[in-house]
Amino acid sequence: MSDEIRRGPGRPRKEIQPPEPAPVFDTRPVKPIIRRLDQAALNLLAPWLVPLLQEQFGVQNQTIVNGWLRMWMLENQFNIACSDHAVGLAQIVNDPMDPTPIVEEVFTFCQPGFETDGIEIYRHFEAWGKLVRATEFRFEKAAGARKELLKEAFPRFKWRSICYLEL
Repeated sequence: MSDEIRRGPGRPRKEIQPPEPAPVFDTRPVKPIIRRLDQAALNLLAPWLVPLLQEQFGVQNQTIVNGWLRMWMLENQFNIACSDHAVGLAQIVNDPMDPTPIVEEVFTFCQPGFETDGIEIYRHFEAWGKLVRATEFRFEKAAGARKELLKEAFPRFKWRSICYLEL
């Protein structure tokens, strides 16, 4: 078939235009949503969370661990926060000689590859501490690589050693 028949008689040939550039999408990971742990989230997170709690605290009875989780969800002195891949627990503690509260981490667990979710949980606890007018946020149990991530995430990070006696 000739060009003239396809175009029709007397019609000029149109130039083919290059396609418009595609929109550029931000490929950085989306900041995880941190929320208070509830029963629905617990049902999703329990398969990997409960064994970690049993190992960390040396309790084999799953009923005890489930009881702890329910208590932490209901008590206001505890803040149990989660994302889809991390769970953390902090509590308000008081020094008997100082009326201002202190926020203290009990644990923060992340699934492998989701350490940024853990850092966001620490940020959540920091904001909670400011809300309750705490003087410090202590996360003495953080170790190794997590400690390095915390130093990067929190410019006011300070380290101090603690002396204790095992009983």
